[in-house]
Amino acid sequence: MRENGFPYDGLPSHFNWKDAFADSAQTGWDPQGRVKFHLTPATEIASAGSCFARRIAEDLRRFGFAYVVEEEGPPWLDEKTRRAYHYGLYTARYGDVLTALQFEQLLLRALGRFTPRARYWTSRTGSFLDPFRPLIQPGGFANLDELEDDRRAHLEAVVRAIRRSDVFIFTLGLTEAWVDREDGAVYPVPPGRGRGTFDPEKVGFQNFTAVQTASAMERAFALLREINPSIRLILTVSPVPLAATYAGPHVLRATIYSKSALRVAAEIACSAHDDVDYFASYEIATANGFRPPFFDETGRSVTEAGVASVMKSFFLHYFGLDREKLAKTGEAAPAQTETVEPCDEDAVLAAIEENLRSKA
Repeated sequence: MRENGFPYDGLPSHFNWKDAFADSAQTGWDPQGRVKFHLTPATEIASAGSCFARRIAEDLRRFGFAYVVEEEGPPWLDEKTRRAYHYGLYTARYGDVLTALQFEQLLLRALGRFTPRARYWTSRTGSFLDPFRPLIQPGGFANLDELEDDRRAHLEAVVRAIRRSDVFIFTLGLTEAWVDREDGAVYPVPPGRGRGTFDPEKVGFQNFTAVQTASAMERAFALLREINPSIRLILTVSPVPLAATYAGPHVLRATIYSKSALRVAAEIACSAHDDVDYFASYEIATANGFRPPFFDETGRSVTEAGVASVMKSFFLHYFGLDREKLAKTGEAAPAQTETVEPCDEDAVLAAIEENLRSKA
Protein backbone atom coordinates (compact mmCIF):
# COMPACT_ATOMS: atom_id res chain seq x y z
CA MET A 1 0.00 0.00 0.00
CA ARG A 2 1.40 3.38 -1.01
CA GLU A 3 2.10 5.72 1.91
CA ASN A 4 0.10 8.93 1.93
CA GLY A 5 1.90 12.26 1.63
CA PHE A 6 2.74 14.32 4.70
CA PRO A 7 1.45 17.94 4.95
CA TYR A 8 4.88 19.39 5.73
CA ASP A 9 6.55 17.83 2.68
CA GLY A 10 7.81 20.36 0.15
CA LEU A 11 7.45 23.45 2.33
CA PRO A 12 10.08 26.20 1.93
CA SER A 13 13.18 25.87 4.11
CA HIS A 14 12.29 28.92 6.19
CA PHE A 15 9.18 27.08 7.43
CA ASN A 16 11.49 24.68 9.29
CA TRP A 17 13.35 25.94 12.38
CA LYS A 18 16.48 23.87 11.76
CA ASP A 19 16.91 25.01 8.17
CA ALA A 20 15.92 28.61 8.90
CA PHE A 21 18.36 28.76 11.80
CA ALA A 22 21.18 27.37 9.65
CA ASP A 23 20.48 29.95 6.94
CA SER A 24 20.66 32.76 9.49
CA ALA A 25 24.01 31.77 11.00
CA GLN A 26 26.03 34.25 8.95
CA THR A 27 23.60 37.00 7.98
CA GLY A 28 21.12 37.10 10.86
CA TRP A 29 17.45 36.29 10.82
CA ASP A 30 15.15 37.79 8.21
CA PRO A 31 11.79 36.31 9.19
CA GLN A 32 9.66 38.46 6.88
CA GLY A 33 8.80 35.88 4.23
CA ARG A 34 6.18 36.58 1.57
CA VAL A 35 4.65 40.05 1.34
CA LYS A 36 1.18 40.73 -0.02
CA PHE A 37 2.11 43.58 -2.34
CA HIS A 38 5.19 45.28 -3.74
CA LEU A 39 6.11 48.94 -3.85
CA THR A 40 8.29 51.20 -5.99
CA PRO A 41 10.35 54.26 -5.01
CA ALA A 42 7.48 56.35 -6.42
CA THR A 43 4.89 54.76 -4.11
CA GLU A 44 3.63 57.50 -1.80
CA ILE A 45 4.01 56.28 1.79
CA ALA A 46 2.60 57.89 4.93
CA SER A 47 3.19 56.69 8.47
CA ALA A 48 2.36 57.12 12.14
CA GLY A 49 2.86 55.20 15.35
CA SER A 50 5.27 54.77 18.21
CA CYS A 51 8.71 56.30 18.48
CA PHE A 52 10.30 53.49 16.43
CA ALA A 53 8.10 54.56 13.50
CA ARG A 54 10.28 57.67 13.25
CA ARG A 55 13.27 55.52 12.34
CA ILE A 56 11.38 53.91 9.44
CA ALA A 57 10.30 57.35 8.19
CA GLU A 58 13.87 58.68 8.45
CA ASP A 59 15.24 55.83 6.34
CA LEU A 60 12.61 56.28 3.63
CA ARG A 61 13.39 59.98 3.41
CA ARG A 62 17.13 59.43 3.60
CA PHE A 63 17.10 57.30 0.46
CA GLY A 64 14.80 59.61 -1.46
CA PHE A 65 11.63 57.53 -1.45
CA ALA A 66 8.23 59.18 -1.83
CA TYR A 67 7.55 59.67 1.86
CA VAL A 68 4.52 61.90 2.39
CA VAL A 69 4.96 64.91 4.68
CA GLU A 70 2.12 67.40 4.95
CA GLU A 71 3.58 69.47 7.78
CA GLU A 72 7.17 70.34 6.86
CA GLY A 73 7.31 73.46 9.00
CA PRO A 74 8.03 77.11 8.17
CA PRO A 75 10.85 77.49 5.62
CA TRP A 76 12.76 79.93 7.83
CA LEU A 77 13.37 77.30 10.52
CA ASP A 78 16.58 75.31 10.35
CA GLU A 79 16.45 71.51 10.31
CA LYS A 80 17.28 71.08 14.00
CA THR A 81 14.54 73.48 15.06
CA ARG A 82 11.99 71.86 12.75
CA ARG A 83 12.74 68.49 14.30
CA ALA A 84 12.46 69.92 17.81
CA TYR A 85 8.98 71.14 16.87
CA HIS A 86 8.16 67.73 15.34
CA TYR A 87 7.91 68.98 11.76
CA GLY A 88 8.71 66.20 9.30
CA LEU A 89 9.28 63.48 11.91
CA TYR A 90 6.12 61.84 10.67
CA THR A 91 3.73 62.46 7.81
CA ALA A 92 1.89 65.00 9.98
CA ARG A 93 2.70 66.72 13.25
CA TYR A 94 0.81 64.27 15.44
CA GLY A 95 3.68 63.23 17.72
CA ASP A 96 3.78 59.61 18.82
CA VAL A 97 0.55 57.66 18.29
CA LEU A 98 1.12 54.81 20.70
CA THR A 99 -2.07 52.73 20.70
CA ALA A 100 -4.55 51.56 18.08
CA LEU A 101 -7.42 53.38 19.78
CA GLN A 102 -5.43 56.62 19.82
CA PHE A 103 -4.93 56.16 16.07
CA GLU A 104 -8.64 55.55 15.50
CA GLN A 105 -9.51 58.65 17.50
CA LEU A 106 -7.00 60.73 15.55
CA LEU A 107 -8.81 59.79 12.34
CA LEU A 108 -12.21 60.50 13.92
CA ARG A 109 -11.00 63.92 15.06
CA ALA A 110 -9.61 64.63 11.60
CA LEU A 111 -13.01 63.79 10.11
CA GLY A 112 -14.81 66.01 12.63
CA ARG A 113 -16.58 63.09 14.32
CA PHE A 114 -14.96 63.25 17.74
CA THR A 115 -14.19 66.34 19.79
CA PRO A 116 -12.56 65.38 23.09
CA ARG A 117 -13.62 67.10 26.27
CA ALA A 118 -10.04 68.12 27.09
CA ARG A 119 -9.21 71.06 24.85
CA TYR A 120 -5.87 71.90 26.45
CA TRP A 121 -3.46 71.33 29.31
CA THR A 122 -1.45 74.10 30.88
CA SER A 123 2.28 74.02 31.58
CA ARG A 124 4.05 75.29 34.69
CA THR A 125 4.65 78.60 32.91
CA GLY A 126 0.98 79.01 31.98
CA SER A 127 1.37 78.17 28.29
CA PHE A 128 -1.09 75.90 26.52
CA LEU A 129 -0.41 72.31 25.45
CA ASP A 130 -2.35 70.01 23.15
CA PRO A 131 -3.27 66.98 25.33
CA PHE A 132 -2.97 64.69 22.30
CA ARG A 133 0.36 66.16 21.09
CA PRO A 134 1.95 67.38 24.33
CA LEU A 135 5.56 67.52 23.08
CA ILE A 136 5.16 68.98 19.59
CA GLN A 137 5.47 72.62 20.71
CA PRO A 138 8.47 73.21 23.00
CA GLY A 139 7.43 75.77 25.58
CA GLY A 140 3.77 75.39 24.61
CA PHE A 141 1.39 77.71 22.75
CA ALA A 142 1.03 81.32 23.88
CA ASN A 143 -2.77 81.15 24.04
CA LEU A 144 -5.69 78.84 23.39
CA ASP A 145 -6.55 80.40 20.03
CA GLU A 146 -3.02 79.70 18.76
CA LEU A 147 -3.27 76.08 19.91
CA GLU A 148 -6.66 75.51 18.32
CA ASP A 149 -5.63 77.14 15.04
CA ASP A 150 -2.61 74.84 14.91
CA ARG A 151 -4.72 71.78 15.77
CA ARG A 152 -7.27 72.65 13.09
CA ALA A 153 -4.53 72.95 10.46
CA HIS A 154 -2.94 69.73 11.71
CA LEU A 155 -6.13 67.68 11.41
CA GLU A 156 -6.72 69.02 7.91
CA ALA A 157 -3.16 67.94 7.04
CA VAL A 158 -3.91 64.42 8.29
CA VAL A 159 -6.80 64.07 5.84
CA ARG A 160 -4.76 65.53 2.96
CA ALA A 161 -1.92 63.12 3.66
CA ILE A 162 -4.18 60.07 3.61
CA ARG A 163 -5.86 61.18 0.39
CA ARG A 164 -2.54 61.44 -1.45
CA SER A 165 -0.94 58.28 -0.04
CA ASP A 166 -0.77 54.83 -1.64
CA VAL A 167 0.34 53.07 1.55
CA PHE A 168 0.04 53.87 5.24
CA ILE A 169 2.49 52.30 7.69
CA PHE A 170 1.30 52.16 11.30
CA THR A 171 3.62 50.99 14.06
CA LEU A 172 1.84 49.58 17.10
CA GLY A 173 3.73 50.57 20.24
CA LEU A 174 1.76 50.07 23.45
CA THR A 175 -1.29 48.51 25.04
CA GLU A 176 -1.09 50.63 28.21
CA ALA A 177 -2.78 54.03 28.06
CA TRP A 178 -4.40 56.77 30.09
CA VAL A 179 -8.01 57.44 29.14
CA ASP A 180 -10.45 60.23 29.89
CA ARG A 181 -13.18 58.72 32.06
CA GLU A 182 -15.87 60.97 30.58
CA ASP A 183 -15.49 60.55 26.82
CA GLY A 184 -12.88 57.77 26.42
CA ALA A 185 -10.27 60.01 24.80
CA VAL A 186 -6.85 58.32 24.81
CA TYR A 187 -3.80 60.37 25.78
CA PRO A 188 -0.25 59.51 24.66
CA VAL A 189 1.00 60.30 28.19
CA PRO A 190 -0.89 60.95 31.44
CA PRO A 191 -1.41 64.55 32.53
CA GLY A 192 0.67 65.90 35.39
CA ARG A 193 4.20 66.99 36.23
CA GLY A 194 4.07 70.22 34.21
CA ARG A 195 1.65 69.00 31.54
CA GLY A 196 -1.81 69.60 32.96
CA THR A 197 -3.02 68.20 36.27
CA PHE A 198 -3.58 64.56 37.04
CA ASP A 199 -7.01 63.89 38.56
CA PRO A 200 -7.78 60.18 39.05
CA GLU A 201 -11.49 61.03 39.04
CA LYS A 202 -11.16 62.25 35.45
CA VAL A 203 -8.37 60.11 33.98
CA GLY A 204 -7.99 56.35 34.39
CA PHE A 205 -5.53 53.67 33.35
CA GLN A 206 -6.35 51.00 30.77
CA ASN A 207 -4.33 48.10 29.42
CA PHE A 208 -5.88 47.10 26.10
CA THR A 209 -6.27 43.46 25.14
CA ALA A 210 -5.34 41.94 21.78
CA VAL A 211 -9.05 41.83 20.84
CA GLN A 212 -9.62 45.47 21.77
CA THR A 213 -6.53 46.47 19.80
CA ALA A 214 -7.58 44.45 16.76
CA SER A 215 -11.08 45.96 16.87
CA ALA A 216 -9.69 49.50 17.05
CA MET A 217 -7.32 48.72 14.17
CA GLU A 218 -10.23 47.38 12.11
CA ARG A 219 -12.20 50.57 12.67
CA ALA A 220 -9.14 52.71 11.90
CA PHE A 221 -8.59 50.89 8.62
CA ALA A 222 -12.23 51.47 7.68
CA LEU A 223 -11.72 55.19 8.29
CA LEU A 224 -8.54 55.21 6.20
CA ARG A 225 -10.44 53.53 3.35
CA GLU A 226 -13.29 56.01 3.73
CA ILE A 227 -10.86 58.86 3.10
CA ASN A 228 -8.90 56.97 0.40
CA PRO A 229 -10.58 53.80 -0.92
CA SER A 230 -7.40 52.54 -2.59
CA ILE A 231 -5.01 52.96 0.34
CA ARG A 232 -3.13 49.90 1.63
CA LEU A 233 -1.91 49.38 5.17
CA ILE A 234 1.33 47.92 6.53
CA LEU A 235 1.35 47.13 10.25
CA THR A 236 4.48 46.76 12.35
CA VAL A 237 5.09 46.25 16.06
CA SER A 238 7.73 48.38 17.73
CA PRO A 239 10.52 46.31 19.31
CA VAL A 240 11.28 49.07 21.84
CA PRO A 241 10.48 47.98 25.43
CA LEU A 242 8.08 49.93 27.63
CA ALA A 243 9.67 52.90 29.34
CA ALA A 244 7.56 52.23 32.42
CA THR A 245 4.50 50.18 33.32
CA TYR A 246 1.49 50.98 35.46
CA ALA A 247 0.00 47.49 35.08
CA GLY A 248 2.96 45.70 36.64
CA PRO A 249 4.10 43.46 38.17
CA HIS A 250 7.43 43.99 36.36
CA VAL A 251 8.27 46.17 33.37
CA LEU A 252 9.73 43.19 31.45
CA ARG A 253 6.61 41.10 31.94
CA ALA A 254 4.47 44.08 31.00
CA THR A 255 6.56 44.61 27.87
CA ILE A 256 6.21 41.01 26.75
CA TYR A 257 2.45 41.09 27.34
CA SER A 258 2.10 44.35 25.42
CA LYS A 259 4.15 43.26 22.43
CA SER A 260 2.44 39.86 22.33
CA ALA A 261 -1.02 41.44 22.35
CA LEU A 262 -0.01 43.89 19.63
CA ARG A 263 1.46 41.11 17.51
CA VAL A 264 -1.74 39.06 17.81
CA ALA A 265 -3.85 42.11 16.92
CA ALA A 266 -1.71 42.81 13.86
CA GLU A 267 -2.11 39.20 12.69
CA ILE A 268 -5.90 39.38 13.11
CA ALA A 269 -6.02 42.53 10.98
CA CYS A 270 -3.73 41.09 8.30
CA SER A 271 -5.67 37.84 8.10
CA ALA A 272 -8.90 39.73 7.44
CA HIS A 273 -7.71 41.88 4.53
CA ASP A 274 -5.72 41.33 1.34
CA ASP A 275 -4.60 44.97 1.41
CA VAL A 276 -3.29 44.88 4.99
CA ASP A 277 0.18 43.40 5.46
CA TYR A 278 2.55 42.85 8.37
CA PHE A 279 6.22 43.82 8.39
CA ALA A 280 8.27 41.81 10.88
CA SER A 281 10.43 44.52 12.50
CA TYR A 282 9.64 43.15 15.95
CA GLU A 283 10.74 39.64 15.01
CA ILE A 284 13.91 40.90 13.35
CA ALA A 285 14.87 42.71 16.54
CA THR A 286 14.03 39.97 19.00
CA ALA A 287 15.38 37.07 16.92
CA ASN A 288 18.72 38.67 16.11
CA GLY A 289 19.35 39.74 19.69
CA PHE A 290 22.85 41.21 19.80
CA ARG A 291 23.81 40.37 16.19
CA PRO A 292 24.21 43.25 15.41
CA PRO A 293 23.58 45.09 18.69
CA PHE A 294 20.00 46.26 18.29
CA PHE A 295 19.78 48.45 21.38
CA ASP A 296 22.33 50.70 23.04
CA GLU A 297 23.47 50.44 26.64
CA THR A 298 20.09 51.73 27.90
CA GLY A 299 18.35 48.68 26.46
CA ARG A 300 15.71 50.89 24.76
CA SER A 301 17.31 53.14 22.14
CA VAL A 302 17.73 51.41 18.79
CA THR A 303 21.21 51.62 17.28
CA GLU A 304 21.91 52.59 13.68
CA ALA A 305 22.95 48.98 13.04
CA GLY A 306 19.61 47.83 14.40
CA VAL A 307 17.69 50.21 12.15
CA ALA A 308 19.78 49.09 9.19
CA SER A 309 18.94 45.42 9.78
CA VAL A 310 15.21 46.18 9.90
CA MET A 311 15.22 48.44 6.86
CA LYS A 312 17.37 46.01 4.89
CA SER A 313 14.50 43.53 5.11
CA PHE A 314 11.89 46.20 4.34
CA PHE A 315 13.62 47.42 1.18
CA LEU A 316 14.34 43.87 0.01
CA HIS A 317 10.85 42.45 0.40
CA TYR A 318 8.67 45.42 -0.50
CA PHE A 319 10.87 47.14 -3.10
CA GLY A 320 13.24 44.41 -4.28
CA LEU A 321 16.15 46.74 -3.47
CA ASP A 322 19.40 46.29 -1.58
CA ARG A 323 19.70 48.88 1.19
CA GLU A 324 23.48 48.49 1.35
CA LYS A 325 23.76 49.38 -2.33
CA LEU A 326 21.49 52.37 -1.79
CA ALA A 327 23.74 53.54 1.03
CA LYS A 328 26.81 53.31 -1.21
CA THR A 329 25.43 55.40 -4.06
CA GLY A 330 26.52 58.63 -2.39
CA GLU A 331 23.08 60.11 -3.01
CA ALA A 332 21.62 59.18 0.36
CA ALA A 333 21.28 61.84 3.02
CA PRO A 334 23.33 61.17 6.16
CA ALA A 335 21.61 59.18 8.88
CA GLN A 336 20.20 61.13 11.81
CA THR A 337 22.69 60.47 14.59
CA GLU A 338 21.45 63.14 16.99
CA THR A 339 17.95 62.90 18.44
CA VAL A 340 16.91 66.36 19.58
CA GLU A 341 13.25 65.54 20.05
CA PRO A 342 12.12 63.25 22.88
CA CYS A 343 9.59 60.48 22.44
CA ASP A 344 6.35 60.77 24.37
CA GLU A 345 7.34 57.76 26.50
CA ASP A 346 10.61 59.50 27.37
CA ALA A 347 8.49 62.26 28.92
CA VAL A 348 7.05 59.68 31.32
CA LEU A 349 10.56 58.63 32.36
CA ALA A 350 11.55 62.26 32.84
CA ALA A 351 8.52 62.81 35.06
CA ILE A 352 9.40 59.77 37.17
CA GLU A 353 13.02 60.91 37.51
CA GLU A 354 11.89 64.41 38.51
CA ASN A 355 9.93 62.92 41.41
CA LEU A 356 12.93 60.85 42.49
CA ARG A 357 15.19 63.90 42.44
CA SER A 358 12.71 65.86 44.56
CA LYS A 359 12.88 63.14 47.23
CA ALA A 360 16.68 62.87 47.21
